[in-house]
Amino acid sequence: IIRKHAQTFVALCATDVNFISNPPSMIAAGSVAAAVQGLHLGNTNSFLSNRCLTHFLSQVIRCDPDCLRSCQDQIESLLESSLRQAQHSVSERKNADDEADRKS
Repeated sequence: IIRKHAQTFVALCATDVNFISNPPSMIAAGSVAAAVQGLHLGNTNSFLSNRCLTHFLSQVIRCDPDCLRSCQDQIESLLESSLRQAQHSVSERKNADDEADRKS
């Protein structure tokens, strides 16, 4: 399930120009961290805690942990924005359908 969420985040990042300057490894690692965080899989004492996972992933991809955390935050913001936009679109479509039903 982590992989599916992370792949969704990577695909979402591929559609946003703000991620174009990030290396693929940063987007992948940030997406994995965001997936674990979003699924609430890590508690403060486990390897999957946000701090431990970010530190581990930053070592794997050889980057600063703060840069990785910043990328993760951007990914989470993009997801929130995308979900809000999708919810707004569904709401508008429902309102238009309701209006069409009333006119019928």
